[in-house]
Formats: sequence, structure tokens, C-alpha cells
Amino acid sequence: MYISSKYHDYYDSAIGLGIDKTVVYVRKIEELPQLSKIQQNTLYNICEKLPYGQITGRSTDSYGVHGCLLIICGEVVPFIRIHDNNKKDHYFYQFDKLNDYLNANNMCNGRYYSFWRERHTVGSREGMKKFLSTKDFSKASELLHLHKVPIIMVQRNHPHQDLKITSNPILKEISYQTQKDPYTVFQNIFMYISGVLGIDQRPMIKVSDEVLAAKRGHDGPYSFKNVPGKKRGRT
Repeated sequence: MYISSKYHDYYDSAIGLGIDKTVVYVRKIEELPQLSKIQQNTLYNICEKLPYGQITGRSTDSYGVHGCLLIICGEVVPFIRIHDNNKKDHYFYQFDKLNDYLNANNMCNGRYYSFWRERHTVGSREGMKKFLSTKDFSKASELLHLHKVPIIMVQRNHPHQDLKITSNPILKEISYQTQKDPYTVFQNIFMYISGVLGIDQRPMIKVSDEVLAAKRGHDGPYSFKNVPGKKRGRT
């Protein structure tokens, strides 16, 4: 797989195994349009359930907690982003590591509560644990087919803001290297692009009538006729 990109990611190291230039991954970060409640109703209802919350830490500091989705090669991976007062983001894919972080910073000791039962909440440890293990968002993988890309990230930065849907995010910036090694990710993207999305299929080249005629011997004023002064040979 050949990667056309302006930035590097952690799985780029797998290119050393060899490059198949017939499969091209145009890795471009773009903010994708909002989902339509009418035209993409199923996807809209699924992604609208992404939670946002706040938790309290030491000295009553408030931290923003974001329930996010990484949709990669057909797999939907929930993860949690915690934004602290130092404007630093922390990413968690398993509850045990998240729980250690909360304990170390004396954070989030409240009880589980959700006014809207059909929605997830990440304002408590119980809610975070449930969100990280949920399968409720599995059908969000249809976003990849909708936009013909192998990776999409969905997040909500504020409860009163629209979802942020981003194609081809930088995986090392959201700590995905803690989940899969670079060779596995590279191979998964290669297979997904070439197999599921079929992006490796070379487009049909339209050949003009003149070129077709030339291939059949109709490329000159005499075509299959004898050139003046030259006898036709016997066959």
C-alpha cells in the first residue's frame, strides 16, 4: 500500500515491508458534513447518543469528559477523552487504566446517573465503564462506506454543539498505538481499502474512436488498401 499524506502516523513504519503502488491510501484529514436526520436517520440516531460530561477533581477542578468513537476498518472502538485544566488531553480505551488515572487524581467519585436512559453518560465511573464496553455503536461503521475512507473519528466537544466527524485522524495523537501494533494497523488498512472499499480498482480508461481505429489498421488514408506503387503480397 502506498500512502499519500502530508503527515506521519505510527503505523507508517510498516512501509518498510514493501509498497504495493496499485493500492493507494490518500490520507487526508477532513471534517465531514453533519449527518442528516432524514437521509441518514439510522446513523444520525446512533451517533447522537455519544455522551459528554464533566467530572470533579482535586480542588474542585472540573474536567471535560468526551465519549468518542474511532471507526477503523469496519471496527467501532469507543474511547474516552479527558480534557484537563492544563489543556491536555488524555485518552483511554480500557476502564482499568482509566480507573487508575481517576484514582491518582482523586476524580469522579459520584454515582451513576442519566436522566435520559437511552443515552450513555460519562459523568461517573459506572457510566464510563459501561460506555467503553458497549456495542450500541457498532452500526456506525456504515460511515466508512458513506465517505469511502478506512478511518473516521466521531466526538462531541460540548453537549450543545454538533458532532465533530473527522476522516483519517492521526492515530498516534489519540494513543491508538496502545491498542494495536503498527504492522497490524497497516495491514488492516491495506486489506480494507483493497477489499471492502475496492479503492485499488483502476478506473476504466476511455479510448477515443481514433485510437481504436488505429489499432484495427484504420489509421491512415489507405487503411487496408495498397499504397500506390506497391504490390499486394500473396498470403
